This record gives sequence, structure tokens and C-alpha cells, in this order.
Amino acid sequence: MDAQNIADALTLASKATPLGIVFAHTDRDLRYTWILNSHADFRAGDAIGKTDLEIHDDDGTRRLFELKQRVLDTGKGEWEEIQFSLSNGSFTHRIAVEPRIDDDGGCSGVSTASIDVTSRTELDEKNRQLLRMEAVSQLTGGVAHDFNNLLSVMIGNTEMLEDRTREDASAQHHIGVLFQAIDNATSLTNRLLAFSRQQPLAPEATEISNRLSNLEDWFRRTLGTSVDMVVNTNSALRPAVVDPHQFDNALLNLALNARDAMPDAGVLTIKADNTRLDPTDAHHPDDITPGDYICIQVSDTGVGMSAEVLGKVFEPFFTTKDVGNGNGLGLSMVYGFAKQSKGHVSIESLPGAGTTVFLYLPAARENPAAAGASAVVDTGAAIKPTVLLVEDDPMVRETTAALLKRVEYLIYEAADGPSALAKLQSLADQEIAVDLVLSDVVMPNDMSGVELADHVLGRFPAIKVLLMSGYPNKITDQDGLKSKGIELIAKPFKRDTLIAAIERITTA
Repeated sequence: MDAQNIADALTLASKATPLGIVFAHTDRDLRYTWILNSHADFRAGDAIGKTDLEIHDDDGTRRLFELKQRVLDTGKGEWEEIQFSLSNGSFTHRIAVEPRIDDDGGCSGVSTASIDVTSRTELDEKNRQLLRMEAVSQLTGGVAHDFNNLLSVMIGNTEMLEDRTREDASAQHHIGVLFQAIDNATSLTNRLLAFSRQQPLAPEATEISNRLSNLEDWFRRTLGTSVDMVVNTNSALRPAVVDPHQFDNALLNLALNARDAMPDAGVLTIKADNTRLDPTDAHHPDDITPGDYICIQVSDTGVGMSAEVLGKVFEPFFTTKDVGNGNGLGLSMVYGFAKQSKGHVSIESLPGAGTTVFLYLPAARENPAAAGASAVVDTGAAIKPTVLLVEDDPMVRETTAALLKRVEYLIYEAADGPSALAKLQSLADQEIAVDLVLSDVVMPNDMSGVELADHVLGRFPAIKVLLMSGYPNKITDQDGLKSKGIELIAKPFKRDTLIAAIERITTA
């Protein structure tokens, strides 16, 4: 096969492949003498007689020129993956460079073969980011769980101090400051749980247009006069299946981020519309179930973000703000909330061109029903329940027991599941009736709180069970537990919340 036939075959192959392929020769000065390029927007003739640096100058092109020079000097072939930044975007190519040996054994130039691997490298980076996010999610969930135990101790002891210092105005002031700090710490922990998708949610069919209407005045006051706000919703907007309060928190985080991106002035635009995502859509997210969604767009006219920043914005504690002006949890909380709600969130942004966040939430199949009246709990029962408290953390167990004893509950304690069952049997033998087992979920000795609950209901069916957890969303079969009469309470909790739950369960 002569040289022309080879060139024709290569031309045909390059046009038949969907990938970008380049074959080329250069002389000793690394000026192009022949190019075959499958990119339709590239005219090979314009590059003949020029070096790479004379055609385009960026970090990638300089790396390519250095690679060719090295091969020319050593006479040994090499390959690299190189990213190029061009006017129409960034591209990654895998490039093999071989020396061109003439008849005298000298090197007369180099030959290159290049294939566009941009899609593959983008997919690899996306997978790496998902793995990083999952690893950080597990870490933050564990940290939040342990911190919730500490907060439970702080809340309980602060409440007992409050009871003992009612007449001391100065002490009450300091206790109030403590409660405010605890509330802030609880909010921070809840954001970590939201990112790790372990924050308890109460999804319901929610009229998004009504939520946005109610939030609008509040947002305008919060954002200040320098930010103009525009809200547009489809008049036929369907309800979304979402926790309404967590939705409000997510929108507030997005609005505050938008405000911070417009330090001088700007426009915040919130749009809501019905949409359908399916695999044929070019913008269909890979990790979302096809179907009907409500898309909420939050756009600003601010400073925008670079591609490097965009790749990290959902990671917890990542922030571009100055120290003290943000904890880097706002967007990570939105990310976790969207994923836990079986939705999706994505961001489009360019430096100097503003940012748009797309929040997709699953659409409800029917309109939300009217909210029922809240149940009233009578906490003044004459007979206080007898409770077996099961908690492996000594500080949490001591504090919780002290709180319940102060309201005259009869409390027995156990550190794990096996000792709790032994204690229940011992009390039964003494004909002492236990009304409730209050147990942590995560415990040692190969028996979780859920497994303990099953044993209790099997052996002592008259006893009720209330489980405590720093992240109850880890319990996958919550509906199954409720059908057995087992309830959950999220740590950290205040005394009144715990007592109300106990009274409700034991008097049902």
C-alpha cells in the first residue's frame, strides 16, 4: 500500500469514528508538514509550516511542544494525556509521539497520533468526585452522630441547671447564652446530617408556589435593598414531594449564597416549573430516576465561579469566603437534601457571568391534603411511667436518667441490649412492671436498638419501645417499626420533647 492509500485509509477511519483523532508529522524544527484531523472545525492547512506554539499558546500546548522536543532529542517515543484550553472549551487528548528516523538513522522530525478522551476523563473525574463525596458523607455522618450525643449531654445538664437557678437572674442569663450556643451547634450538626443524607425528613405533597410566595417577603428583608428579587412560577405548577421546612432552609441557603456573590448589587431570580427528566434528555443527570419533577432555578448576576470551584462547591467545609464569613456547609446541605429527597441539584456558572442552581424535586401525583389538627398531649398524667433506659454512652445515660428522674419517672438503666433483656427478666421476676424501653439505636455487643426492640416485643409484648438515634434515617424499615408500635426520636432532644414522646407512647 503506497503512502496515498495509507493517507486515504486514515482519512476514512478518522471520519468514521465519533472520537477526535489527529495524525501528524513535523520536521526537525517541530513545524507541521502533514496533518490528518477529524475535527470538523479545524483546518489542517492553516497549521502547515507552523509549530504548536505558533498556533496556540496555553499550558497544554506548551506541554505538547516539550514532549515533542524530548522525543526529538532522545529518539525514544513517549505518550501523555494533556488538557488543552481553547476558546470553545477544554479538551483532553491522549497523545503518542514517535521519532521519525530517516534512511541515515538520524531523526528528521516526529510523528504524533492523538485521540480525544475528554468524555472519558470527565466521567472518571465525576466518579472520583462521587467517591470523595460518599467518603466525606460517611465521615460527616459519623461525626454528627457522636456530636449529637455530646449535645444531648449539654442540653440535659443545662436544663437541670436552669431548674436549679430560677431565682438567679445572672445565672439565667448565662444559661440562655448556653442554650443559644447549643441551638447553633445543633443547627450545624443538622447541616452535616443533611449533607450525609441522614437528616430525618418528613416529605409530603407540598405546594411549591405557596412556599415561595410565603418566603418572598422574608427573603426580601433578609437579602437587603441592594438585591432585586424576581419570583416566577408556573401557574399550573404541580406539588412536590418534599419536607417543606427543609425546603425552606435549602432555598434560604441558596438565596444567601446568591446575595454574597453580589456584594455591590444584583438581581436574584427564582423560577419554578414542571419538567420531566428521562434518559433521552441530553441534560438528564446520570444518578436520578426518570420521571416528573419540579425544577426550581435560583439565579444571580454575581461574580460567578471557575470550573475548578464548581467541581468542589458541594463538598462540606469548602468555601471561597473569607475566614469567619461562612462554614462551607450551605451548598453541601442543599446537595444532601436534594439527594435524600430523591431529587437532584446541579450548578451552571462562569466567572463574571453569574450562577444558576437547578434544584429538581419529585413531583407529587396528587394535590396535598388539608393538614389535620395537631394532637394535644397531656403531660400531667397522675401515674408516671417506669422506664428502662438503654444507652452505651455513660454521660448520655446519666444525663437522660437524671432528666427523667426530675419529673418523677422510675428509671432503671442498662448499657447494652443483652444486659437490658436480663434486667427486664429480673424485674419481671420481681413483678415490677416496666412501661417503656427507651433505647439508643447504635450499641455494642452485636445487638442494635432495633434488634433489642424485636426481642422486647417478642418476650414482653406489653412493654412499649422508644428508640433514640443521632441519625434515624439510617433505619431503613421505619414503617415496619411503626407498625409494631416502635417510635423514633432524634438526638439531640430537649427534655420537654422527650417527655412528650414518652407520655404519648405510654398513654396510647
